[in-house]
Amino acid sequence: MKVRLKEISHLKYGKMPDKRKVSAKGYPIFTGYKISGFYPEYMYDKSVIIVVARGVGGTGDVKLAPARSFITNLSIIVDIIESKIVNKKYLQLLLNSMNLRSLDSGSAQSQITITALSNVEIDLPSKKIQNQIANKINLLERKIELNNQINDNLLNLLDTIYRHSWANHPNKAKKTLGDLFTTNSTTFKVKDHYNEKVWHFSIPNFDNEKYPTLDLVNDIKSNKTIVKPYSVLISKLNPSVKRIWAPNATPFIHYTNVCSTEFIPVSGRNIKEQAVLFAIVNNDSFINYLASNATGSTNSRQRVKPSDIFSYVLPMDVDPLLEYQDQFGKILNQVQLNQSEINHLGKLKAELLKKFF
Repeated sequence: MKVRLKEISHLKYGKMPDKRKVSAKGYPIFTGYKISGFYPEYMYDKSVIIVVARGVGGTGDVKLAPARSFITNLSIIVDIIESKIVNKKYLQLLLNSMNLRSLDSGSAQSQITITALSNVEIDLPSKKIQNQIANKINLLERKIELNNQINDNLLNLLDTIYRHSWANHPNKAKKTLGDLFTTNSTTFKVKDHYNEKVWHFSIPNFDNEKYPTLDLVNDIKSNKTIVKPYSVLISKLNPSVKRIWAPNATPFIHYTNVCSTEFIPVSGRNIKEQAVLFAIVNNDSFINYLASNATGSTNSRQRVKPSDIFSYVLPMDVDPLLEYQDQFGKILNQVQLNQSEINHLGKLKAELLKKFF
């Protein structure tokens, strides 16, 4: 059944929140891009579809706003009025597959208007089919969300144990990261490896899915750094943004592992040492240390020197830290396994969406 969006929904812009009422408590303020704060009011008891209508990089994206949230004027709210023929989740997925960015009519700034969006024509299958498709995708998304929550809890646990380990054991010997772990690196020269494939650990791959891409060397434009087993990758670019990557070596053994030169790899000898290293550099004290040593001409291109990373002085003696390496290793290994499953489920979801839409 073909219908226009305005025939099955009410469309309206979100609202600009009163800055005086924004606080750390209340209902989430949803911009379409992120939760930007909290507010004493909300708009809908239920979750609603929103289309990002303004901004850089996300115009045209279609999402479900959280229930009981305050939706800003960066988005258009799509409030379904014909629920007997429309499954909300299915409609969100359908609209997201339609490249609504093509409706962008802005010149200086991206913008989608309600008029343009309301006239979008969609082809709806039966409600039964919509429900079946939505349920399949929902199951995958819930499992992905659960794994992410488990990983967040495991990382918090690891950090708690790490902070506890230094409480009564100050670093009298003044040991540095470079004293304890392997910091030498090997350059991967692109010109010597044409027609080969590599697992590519890049900044965009970390930001998107925390998973490398299998790339043909011919498509890589610059030299990289080889990633050894049990490495932790520390971003030297804009270090106030935490980018600490401790990949599981097992799934990537069939091809050479390489990383962007924006990452500085530091290596342990086994999963336990990798986990201890990760606990050290994933802690806020290390991230704050990097940020305080960053230099650069602009705020968007701050970098820290590798020598500063290696010179970081641990806040505790090494021996008490090593007492916890078994626990650190088990926690990190589970985080890595969960992350692999998240990426596997994400690929399965993408394949199903391609099939259904």
